[in-house]
This record gives sequence, structure tokens and C-alpha cells, in this order.
Amino acid sequence: QNTEIVKTPKDSQILQSAKTEFQGKTNTEAYIVIVTNSASVIAKSEKSGEFKIPIELAAGLNLADIRVFDANLSQAGTEQKTLFVKEGEPLPQNWQVYAGSVKGILDNLITLTSLTGEKSLKKNDKTNLILPSPVLSKKSPAPDESIRIGDFAIALGEVKDAILSAQDLEIIRENKPQITKKISVSKILTASKGGKFSAKDNEAGK
Repeated sequence: QNTEIVKTPKDSQILQSAKTEFQGKTNTEAYIVIVTNSASVIAKSEKSGEFKIPIELAAGLNLADIRVFDANLSQAGTEQKTLFVKEGEPLPQNWQVYAGSVKGILDNLITLTSLTGEKSLKKNDKTNLILPSPVLSKKSPAPDESIRIGDFAIALGEVKDAILSAQDLEIIRENKPQITKKISVSKILTASKGGKFSAKDNEAGK
């Protein structure tokens, strides 16, 4: 079931440093696995269930998949977060990041399918729009057809009434951001011989 495992950083948060710490609380002495599009780390919670896990993210967008496994290696919780690292000159504190596949476009309102459900954003004439080449239109507003259903969008700006007013909006059509690593929990069946061993995947049963 989806419950808040990581208290900080928050979903949609913009961070000023790639080096950060995931903090939260879960089951006693549980295993916490964090996989992003650029890093992965495994840690164990304290007897109190609390944990602090240092991790170095990538500059720009980070998609995080967090999973908790109990002492029997059964999955006890999952959570996803979308984060953005902007080092150097800080962005306004009230800005957030929305990212995901474009599901719908209605005038200037764009609906995204993100890791944590649907998100809505709006663009205007002042939005800094970065489009895939050869349709380059960084300075002037682009026609609506320059953003397509299925594109991947990364939007930064202030959120009011759950709608993000995009100050920066990047559209990605190829090599879309994604988490490519798969979390697999396995039990070792045979002793290691020459660096090789047999294991059973708990989920797949093979």
C-alpha cells in the first residue's frame, strides 16, 4: 500500500544540492531501497523505524522509487517522488517541479501523468519554453501543436490550487527520463562458486 515513507524531501521539491538525505519512518529494522534515474542505495531503519539515508542525485530531474522490505524480505511499502536539483543561483522557495507524460492539452492547460498521479500546469506568454529540436522556440511562445500528447514535460514554477504556473517548461520527445533499474529481492540457494551462485526471485518465484 502507498503511505508516506520518506518525510523529506517532499514530492515535487526543488533541491539546491545534489547531495541530500532521505529521512522518514517505517517498520522496525526494515530494508529501504531507493532507486532513481541516476543512483541507487540500500539502507536499514533503526529499531524505532526511523532512517536517514544519504544519496547523491543528478542535476536536473530525479525520479525516485522507494520500497520497504521487512525482515522476511516481503515488500511492506512503496512510494514515488519527483525531485529537481538546481545548484548555483537558487530558484524562488515557493517553486515546485511537475514532470510526466503529457496526457491532455486544453488551450494553455496541460495535464501530465506523473509518478504520483495526474498533475496540471498552465503556460503563458512568459513561460520559458524549451522544445525538442528542430522546433527551437526558447524565446517566443510556441503554437500549441509544438507540444504533443505523449511528450515528456518538466515544469518549474509556483503551485496554486494544485495547478503549477510554469515559468520554465521543457519538452522531451526522445530519451525520456525514466527509472531503468528494477528492484529484485532474491534468496541465495547455493553457495558461491567462482563468483557465481543460484538465487530465487521472491516476486517472480524463479
